[in-house]
Amino acid sequence: GVQTCALPISDLASSALAKDASTLILLRSLRAWLSSRGSGSTFLISVTILVVESMCALLDHLVEAEQVRELLVQQDFVKQLADLTTREGDFSLALHCSLNLLSTLVRESELPRAIIDREVALPNLISLLASTDHRIQLAAVGLINSLLAAATPGRKVDMVRCLQERPARTPIIDHLLVSAGRECGRGEAMEHQLYLLQHHMLGQVYARLHTKIEPQDSAALNKIKELRATAFDTGSPTIKNNTRYAQDHTKLGFDHPKDPSLDFLVTPPGILALDCMDYFAKTRHEQFMKVVLENSCRSDNHECPFAASSIELVRQLASILAIGQPEEPNCKVFHEMFFKSEHPFEEFFCYCVVLLNKTWRDMRATREDFRKVFDVVGEQIREIGRASCRERV
Repeated sequence: GVQTCALPISDLASSALAKDASTLILLRSLRAWLSSRGSGSTFLISVTILVVESMCALLDHLVEAEQVRELLVQQDFVKQLADLTTREGDFSLALHCSLNLLSTLVRESELPRAIIDREVALPNLISLLASTDHRIQLAAVGLINSLLAAATPGRKVDMVRCLQERPARTPIIDHLLVSAGRECGRGEAMEHQLYLLQHHMLGQVYARLHTKIEPQDSAALNKIKELRATAFDTGSPTIKNNTRYAQDHTKLGFDHPKDPSLDFLVTPPGILALDCMDYFAKTRHEQFMKVVLENSCRSDNHECPFAASSIELVRQLASILAIGQPEEPNCKVFHEMFFKSEHPFEEFFCYCVVLLNKTWRDMRATREDFRKVFDVVGEQIREIGRASCRERV
């Protein structure tokens, strides 16, 4: 078995190209040898590297998904590959190939996903993103994307939350974004993986985008109350009745001032619009106050309705960013800004809502110009994306 494994990779691969049956026989032999080396065995590193690399090379010649599943789905084998991803030392070639094999397992079969998710901890994969070996970076983010694509909704939420925290953002910014900017085509594969990662991360707002507000949703109703209070309850406490509250809601730009919750019944953008407005008010307090006061104090019919325009802006952002749409197989378009915050969609909203108000003011728009303003703002947002791509070229 070891003598066979030690053949040069090119010879080993070419010897099995004649028929898929021959490839399968050789791959089964390699798998059996690797699986027999438990984590407690003495590891022959040079041979193990050849075995794992050989399996990667041979696997490319199996075009039938059923063949791949039949070959790879064995618990001991999966655990052995997972073990290779945590070993220390000069093991980069075997590590790179093991990550690629695990990605293939996740894509091709449901059976080993739970084992991989359990045996290959996400923090370990995140640490590999900081590798100095470009191939390991690429293989690690590829496995992360494969796991995200196959994860249950609940598990995906947890994974994305982990990826958006600072310990994960740092290697993404310092290493993956740098790798994506490399010349001579080396960065193209990384660009696609970053597009996929962005796709999964932004996709987490999809549920809120398609969730309308419910009468018993106390958290959402409190956000509406806090928006009004933040904007207008800034002086001495005063007693307000429903009429005064309705006047404040009108100044905020709600279409239903007596019951602003009715503004969030349409999906999309659903309750995601309220989330973004609340995020803007709490994290950009000065800008929020400036936007609201600029428009609530005007009497010349040129005020930009904050609530109504924010709701439409969220709808347009979701469309422009293709939230909820299937991933594009060969797309390489991603935006660095989305990897620099724990709340990328909400942060982008904060930038765009200020841009929207500036554009409204520059156009001296009125309510009748609502659609015209958003045609302009939509093109401005698309140009931001195009400019971001041009900067990397």
